[in-house]
Amino acid sequence: YQSVKDQLNRFLEKVAEKGFKDVSIISGKVSSSNKQLMVRLYQLGLIATDTILLNDTIIKARVKEGQLLFGLLNDGVLRSTALEAFNQPLLKRIGELNNTLNCLRWLACMKEASHYIVVNIPSANLILYEKGQPKLESRIVVGKNSTPTPTLSSKITEVIIYPYWNVPNKIATKELLPLIKKYPAFLDENNYQVLDKQGAIVDPATVSWHTLSQAYFPYQLRQSTGCDNSLGLIKLNFYSPYAVYLHDTPWKYFFSMNKRYFSHGCMRVEKAFELARYVIRDKPAVIDSLESQGCLKDQKPQTIAATEEIPVFVLYQTAWISMEGRLSFHDDVYNVLTTVKK
Repeated sequence: YQSVKDQLNRFLEKVAEKGFKDVSIISGKVSSSNKQLMVRLYQLGLIATDTILLNDTIIKARVKEGQLLFGLLNDGVLRSTALEAFNQPLLKRIGELNNTLNCLRWLACMKEASHYIVVNIPSANLILYEKGQPKLESRIVVGKNSTPTPTLSSKITEVIIYPYWNVPNKIATKELLPLIKKYPAFLDENNYQVLDKQGAIVDPATVSWHTLSQAYFPYQLRQSTGCDNSLGLIKLNFYSPYAVYLHDTPWKYFFSMNKRYFSHGCMRVEKAFELARYVIRDKPAVIDSLESQGCLKDQKPQTIAATEEIPVFVLYQTAWISMEGRLSFHDDVYNVLTTVKK
């Protein structure tokens, strides 16, 4: 809360200065000769004054600080993404910080709770709190713009080891059905099962795939358990009318990216094992055994009740903080914020 408030005060001081006007950086040159860069670094509070000459090493270091502030790769290079972030109006940033302060005030009522989880969509991160103190932070992957992750509040009630993935009808008919029609072996190669309306497994060879469509699809596709399952080896369940949840993933490489908006709406958790171990902390041997055994094929899903139900909040805040309290701004990936007029 204090780091957000401090940044808000710095920006408020800048816009209150006589003659203030947002300056946009045009050139990508990282040098004191780039006058717009120098003024903007001052307006962002990254340098004390824009009227003295600084050597290029210092300027590059300040640009790196700015890149960290805006959730970017901090290499000191002013690419188009960096220019766009640096050039956002300060009034817009002030609005984002005010939204975040209001959200943090609301979350303060949870400080006395034994534990809770906060997921923030724009920063694509998750923090587990225990008695108001951060205990675990994880990168996550959230929904892409066309399939956004919804904001919600709920409670984690159980962990499923070796979960099935019951493919939502929209994904099954819009994305998978065309692939099956072109290449029927797709189902077997990707470990999918076909179920009828009664939940019985159907031989795919007996299905007239060419007669099916988005309008007519009387089946349920289910991906069987294993390391190639889209949910990985762990699913953390909570009630949601949107059919989203927290889960493991076989596609770990997405966690190395700065912008992690790739899913159909569910939240893939880099530290799914650590989080699950906390949720079922009265049964640590379950996760220990899962880690030691590695991936076993054709396992039946195992549902384990949470030691205690854990509140989970999925938020949408473009200005957010890390477990260490570092503030950073992030993309309005779903374009939900009102544009602030200059």
